[in-house]
Amino acid sequence: MLRISVSADKKTAEIRVEGRLETAGVPDLREKCREAGTPLKLDLSGLQSADQVGIDALKSLRAVGTELHGASPYINQLLKD
Repeated sequence: MLRISVSADKKTAEIRVEGRLETAGVPDLREKCREAGTPLKLDLSGLQSADQVGIDALKSLRAVGTELHGASPYINQLLKD
């Protein structure tokens, strides 16, 4: 199960990703990120696991300037290039 919540103020938007980021949830995450605008931070402290499509989505978001923080050592290992 995936839960995505958004909080924003005038300067930045933060998206909290919790649960499992799998292929089916990636379009929802991308849509929330697109709606939130920039600068954007992703809080991954509640992310338990991700499949390859989910990891690729996080990498592509990071590549366009999204700040990823709070990831577990396991998720950080998956995010290494």
